[in-house]
Amino acid sequence: MLLRLESMQIRLNSNYAILLRHRSNPNPTPHKVQHSVLFAATLVNVFEPIRAPRTLVKNYPSSASNTRVNARIVTDASGFSRKLTGKFSNKELFPGYNCDAYWAYFRSKGDDKAESRLQRWDYPVTKHMCFPEGWGWFIKLISWEHAPLTNLMDMCAFLIDNARRSVLPTQVPCTAKLSHAFSCPYEYITSIGWAVRNDYKFSSNLASYGATDTERKFMYFQCKYPTLNKLMNDVYELLPSYYEKQTYFVCKGMTYRSPVVSGNGWFAIGNSAGFTNPLISPGINAGIETEFLAAKFTNDIFVTSESRALTVMRAKSKEYQTYSHDYMVLRKVPQG
Repeated sequence: MLLRLESMQIRLNSNYAILLRHRSNPNPTPHKVQHSVLFAATLVNVFEPIRAPRTLVKNYPSSASNTRVNARIVTDASGFSRKLTGKFSNKELFPGYNCDAYWAYFRSKGDDKAESRLQRWDYPVTKHMCFPEGWGWFIKLISWEHAPLTNLMDMCAFLIDNARRSVLPTQVPCTAKLSHAFSCPYEYITSIGWAVRNDYKFSSNLASYGATDTERKFMYFQCKYPTLNKLMNDVYELLPSYYEKQTYFVCKGMTYRSPVVSGNGWFAIGNSAGFTNPLISPGINAGIETEFLAAKFTNDIFVTSESRALTVMRAKSKEYQTYSHDYMVLRKVPQG
């Protein structure tokens, strides 16, 4: 999610913040847009009564020099790494069992499609498979992993400007044309993984399923259920070291919430605020709502007079905290 910060936008991912700013052309086209200014930023101390957390920005790709940026609003979209919310408190887990996730990325190979191997499996959205220990996902993704980062930033800036100028979707170039115009190669890959109860006792011969603990647990469930094997064998090609030089990924204790998700000049959205373990995807709607609220409240603050901005910020922060902490991820099921 990108929120406009006067002449800048800021987005935090798992490692850094990306700041985008056009150097000159206010209405860029795929052939005229200049490289965006790109930084890697690390959040440092949050202090009162300044409206936003102070950010220390390191010039990317060189970190030899630093730049300080004071923004009116900072949005923590750093996901599970909780770059800002983690400075206030540890994440809050829930009593009882939780879920751990194991996943990897694959590329389809040949003409044999998984959709033809299972009745009613051929539908154009995220697919799910439930089993006693948890559930699995098959998510087709568009990957820009091999595109130069500066080119990607230019393409994102171009799309943001189109949205800002209310350009109709039918007038925006398609993915293939954008890829060509900005020299950003892409491909379709599939994320496949299992979210399973963390109180499950694995077989004693787990070591026979792979080289690492994460690979073993991923392969264990694939091999345990014939339907999963049927959907995957000879259909998908594993992508080794595709992201972050990793092949198999793990996320422990998926369901949690952050006790503090907003303050003077900042909001935490998505997984930085909490995670619901969204069984068959609709559960993710709770996290998406944080983005809508943060965007709405940011606009409410920006259109407020300078003299009342801090008062409005505090009121919106309290309202946002109430939603994210008390309603987005419930601590327990209400009784009665």
